[in-house]
Amino acid sequence: MAARSPGPLAAVAVGGALACAALARVSFAVPGSPVPVSLQTLAVIGVAFVGGGLGGTLAMALYLGAAAAGLPVLADGEGGLDVVRGPTAGYLAGFLAAPAVAWGLAESARDWPRPLGVALGGAAAHVVILGLGAAWLVIGVGVGSQAAVAQGAQQIERRLPP
Repeated sequence: MAARSPGPLAAVAVGGALACAALARVSFAVPGSPVPVSLQTLAVIGVAFVGGGLGGTLAMALYLGAAAAGLPVLADGEGGLDVVRGPTAGYLAGFLAAPAVAWGLAESARDWPRPLGVALGGAAAHVVILGLGAAWLVIGVGVGSQAAVAQGAQQIERRLPP
């Protein structure tokens, strides 16, 4: 079996990380929450459907590495290890898992209409991101569980069409 060229995978990783950084600029504060809402998750999940689970995960690892190194790639132009380990840490950890979840579910639904598999994969990936984010708010930050779930629910509601 011939080895695959790393070029396309590297392009997906760099492009996905750049897309996530660009969409992080579109953010707004949620009253009472230490975590802003941004369009980052669109890039997190979108890159999975473009480059697969591995490509998406590598893109998010590159993105989070840039953030941890201090580059201002996170929402509100923030970066640095303190920010990555702060209240958003759970959501950012979800960024690493979400592409594999989105791609895996979409691919396992091959017998279904493709848009349905993609929608289910994207929804499951959002649940992973929001679930890890809420868990970190409870465990790592000390926000009460009801407040963490309420903040996650507010973010879901903001993403739903009117």
